[in-house]
Amino acid sequence: MIKHIQWILILSILGIVSACSETLQTENQELESRLSKDAFLMESKSTFCPDKRVCVWTVEWDSVGTLIGEVSDEQAFIHLKEYCAQNEYPFNVALLPDASIKEPFGLIKVSVAQIRSKPKHSSELLTQALLGHPAKVIKQENDWLYVQLFDGYLGWIESLSFQAMSNADFDIWNNSNRALVLDKFIPVYNEDDLVVNELVAGNIVQLSDNNKIVLPDNQSGYSPDLNYISINEWGEAIFDIDQMIETAKGYMGIPYVWGGTSSKGFDCSGFTKTAFLLNGIQLPRDASQQVHCGTLIDDSKQFDLLEVGDLLFFGRKATDEKSEKVTHVGIYLGEGSFIHASGEVRIQSLFKESPDFAPNRYDTYLRAKRITADCIGTYQQKL
Repeated sequence: MIKHIQWILILSILGIVSACSETLQTENQELESRLSKDAFLMESKSTFCPDKRVCVWTVEWDSVGTLIGEVSDEQAFIHLKEYCAQNEYPFNVALLPDASIKEPFGLIKVSVAQIRSKPKHSSELLTQALLGHPAKVIKQENDWLYVQLFDGYLGWIESLSFQAMSNADFDIWNNSNRALVLDKFIPVYNEDDLVVNELVAGNIVQLSDNNKIVLPDNQSGYSPDLNYISINEWGEAIFDIDQMIETAKGYMGIPYVWGGTSSKGFDCSGFTKTAFLLNGIQLPRDASQQVHCGTLIDDSKQFDLLEVGDLLFFGRKATDEKSEKVTHVGIYLGEGSFIHASGEVRIQSLFKESPDFAPNRYDTYLRAKRITADCIGTYQQKL
């Protein structure tokens, strides 16, 4: 009887051990699967959307193992869908633009449009978009549109600031007699001498007979003293460094505005972007993107190697624990001086003996790059 009970106990213990072993094995398999799936997503994001500023990637596995989210790259969508099909994982990822957007293309119709991180006025200002510049609608939420600008940047714009167009009308605009405004600020008047809009440098308008200005929303008017260059001439012009420097200096005193890319206020990279844009060269939006443009000139404070017009980059140097972080950019003027947006557009120096010496910029100097041609990124398009 006792031996019988002992055997029952032994068998019970063996059963428990076996069950625990199977449970542990199952948990290990689930962990390995989850790690494998997460690694796949990380690798895929690195391949298809390494910079969240210029592409949509909100993909994740939900609690029951379904792949959910949104992407804006068609090849990424196909890649994810094929992976789920091969492994029999449920798939519920949306490809943007949203199918409900019937007229995805259009133009900014106010002189300076605010592009925000979320569809509300109280959210962070990411960047600004200028009148006449193209944008593509990705999706809509109430009175806000999620758009991709010509420089690739993504963000939310109030629908009242955007002029949607059919493909045909969009092509007509792009093939019309367009002009890039060079004035820092100039009003547009109708025939009754009432202001119908305002223009700032970098705006793009259409010019009809007698230099009548046609705006993206089909309003028209006059600015007798309008200073401009035709888009065709702008696109074919040879980059003139001296002219670019003159443009940059013309913005002295304009206040610093986080996200600003206009003469109403600049952040550091918005300032460099605008100075180069008005002189025929398109740069990416942010300093950490602009740093990948051009030719490396110096990265060890050999300032005698620099030339007027070089871009200077500042930030945190790489360490064993942290990667490099580019946080600021300015334009070199020669003899140690540079112009940049910091508090306001101002001139400071990298030379310690100068009364304009900027010790914080000297300490955080990373490198200088020379820009001699367009630096069009993957998501950018020509104006």
